[in-house]
Amino acid sequence: MNADFSSILLTTLAKRREETIARCLEAASRTSQRLVFSHSTALLLLGAELPDRIARDAREELHVCVSRQEQRQPLLTVAPHVWSGVADVQIPYNGLMCVGPCVAWAQISPQLTLEELVVLGDALMRRNPKLRLAAASDFDNMLVGPGKFPSKRKCKLAMRLMRESTDSSRETLTRLLIMRYGLPCPQVNYGIPAGSGGMLHFDMAYPNLKIAIEYQGSQHDTDVHQARLDRGRRDFLRTRGWVWLEPDNRIFIDQSQCEEFIENLAMLLSDRLKVVLTPSPLMTLYQTADARRSHNRRNAQLPV
Repeated sequence: MNADFSSILLTTLAKRREETIARCLEAASRTSQRLVFSHSTALLLLGAELPDRIARDAREELHVCVSRQEQRQPLLTVAPHVWSGVADVQIPYNGLMCVGPCVAWAQISPQLTLEELVVLGDALMRRNPKLRLAAASDFDNMLVGPGKFPSKRKCKLAMRLMRESTDSSRETLTRLLIMRYGLPCPQVNYGIPAGSGGMLHFDMAYPNLKIAIEYQGSQHDTDVHQARLDRGRRDFLRTRGWVWLEPDNRIFIDQSQCEEFIENLAMLLSDRLKVVLTPSPLMTLYQTADARRSHNRRNAQLPV
């Protein structure tokens, strides 16, 4: 992720968190009940990056949870929910209490599409330590328990598609698009030693095939320093036998651009695997996550 973009994102999330803290403190001042903030409110208090639709909704109403139905109390602008599972209560600010990030993720899962749930899960496991709120093991530990909650099956499907250490939601959406066409899932943020002694990370890669995928955000076109870094990366990769693709936002809004990207990737994979890989018709994410489907059985055998 570009450093300037990362700084802007952190500033935006900090502002949303401060606004949410103020709203939560005001709500807490109007009741003697101990409030445990939950759902999207908890995620904002923890500084999480929410899908746009949920971020907008989260600023309209506060959410709290109680363990039993009789504990629900009416409070203006506050929506109470019953949550009998583990809450993983945290204190993000001056006595304010909220559920942990994985619990909040599970709580809002009924309101999210499977794609939004995966995007949010990835966002909670960012590579940037300032944005990282959870690890894959935290989600696993929550989901293996015997307790039931709405959309638990959807959460388990999302876990099959989620990955740790991503840098942006657009990278997640690009990876999901690749998988929805039946192509193998690339590794995220794969790193190789750079000449300076550091590491060069790719958004996505098939390391055994030396194929890299770099999502091109707008900063790659407008930031002179970023453009210079990109040229240096390309030269470095080219001399070491790597090939790469650079999709941008057009793959999400222009079907011809999307199909061109997928076809180019399929050709690169076929060339380096010495096996013909033909993209499947676009699948739903539910189909993509189904381990029984032929594309998943085939991809599991490919040395990518």
